[in-house]
Amino acid sequence: MKLTHKLCGAALVAVAAVAVAAPNTQAVNNLEHSGDAYIEFTRNTDGGPGTTITKPGTEDSTITNIPGVTDPGDFGIMAVTPLDFSSHEVVAGSIATREYFALPFEANAGNADAYKVENFVKFRDHRSTLNRKYTLSAEMTQEFTGTVDGTPVTLAGSKLTFKNLKLRSIDASHLQPANPQFATSAELSVGGGSVQFLENTEADKGAGDYELTFGDYDAGTATDAVKLDIDGAAQIFETKYTAKVLWTLADVK
Repeated sequence: MKLTHKLCGAALVAVAAVAVAAPNTQAVNNLEHSGDAYIEFTRNTDGGPGTTITKPGTEDSTITNIPGVTDPGDFGIMAVTPLDFSSHEVVAGSIATREYFALPFEANAGNADAYKVENFVKFRDHRSTLNRKYTLSAEMTQEFTGTVDGTPVTLAGSKLTFKNLKLRSIDASHLQPANPQFATSAELSVGGGSVQFLENTEADKGAGDYELTFGDYDAGTATDAVKLDIDGAAQIFETKYTAKVLWTLADVK
């Protein structure tokens, strides 16, 4: 403010000097003058954006029993439902059926508010950016592995297949991708590398929290959305097998 006042004062003195030196000179009459207006937006990042997980596409029905929920900050993956292919009887190390389907996830299992929902991956893009193009991919990084007599055993050659992909969100429709690109059927196996499940190709769309879902439990399409195929040559033992799938959200330039 002090600098502004000094400049205005200098301008008045200059005009007065011209008037004295040339009293017959007519002052310029400016009828137009531009001015600026200002507003600034910042974000409160104290504590992060939050990690509440809910039923996909809703803001209620909170889910509290998904393991490994993380706060990724402005851009990243928050949660992945574990894939449960249930328990099956095996006789003498062999079994006829080698195709299994992941059960729908039981949210809040054992509690009064328990319910079933399709398996999903939840992620977010809260960045302040002009380019929101991104991909969501996955890679099977560990074979289904169990233990027999203290020795690791695997279901070598197993494959996971995902279908009925859909993107859901509670954020305003104008923020959501209008035409997200999905894999029709995504297959994962150890050594098979990373497979793209979803791509947002619209730079100005995709802000908010999203769930990539596999089927829709309420519509009856979740029970066969994730399939496990066990290779015919793999010997099956009486043990619990666990595999690892690494999910990656990456921006696209």
